[in-house]
Amino acid sequence: MADRLTPTKAVPEEEKLEKYRGDLARDADITQVQREAANEDMRFINVPGGMWEGEFEDFGNRCKLELDKCSDYVQRFIGEWNQNRTGVEFKADDDKTTEDDAELLNGIYRADFKHSKGKLATDNAVDEVATCGYGAMMLSTFFVDDEDPKNDDQRIEWRPIYNAYNTVIW
Repeated sequence: MADRLTPTKAVPEEEKLEKYRGDLARDADITQVQREAANEDMRFINVPGGMWEGEFEDFGNRCKLELDKCSDYVQRFIGEWNQNRTGVEFKADDDKTTEDDAELLNGIYRADFKHSKGKLATDNAVDEVATCGYGAMMLSTFFVDDEDPKNDDQRIEWRPIYNAYNTVIW
């Protein structure tokens, strides 16, 4: 009997919520400098005149030349990504799994990816990673038939997260 664990005291929900809020605020504060730098990088590449923002804004109405060398490389990388995408391929790797099982999983994956516009989410994440170093997408599941409580079949859904540098806290 002595080796049994004693039950822990239940923590009130409000206390849990306050701890969560504190952890989130602390994590957001730690990455604030990186997120601001990512925003500057995003504006530098995508906004006309973005390279003159910040400390170079004090030139008033003077003529400002733009020598755009960075966005060419970013666009080139994104173009190469579009031509040579990576993907998922299931393969049978033990005696219990057959090639038919692997092909079934490949078909389910491709159908879910196409149905939920996974290409859009992946392209957005790759574009943001190439531009500012932060990119993310969200994978979630949903029930195929919400009305049937006995049906546990679920599908995967890819969702883009726009401006991941500003909306996702690592």
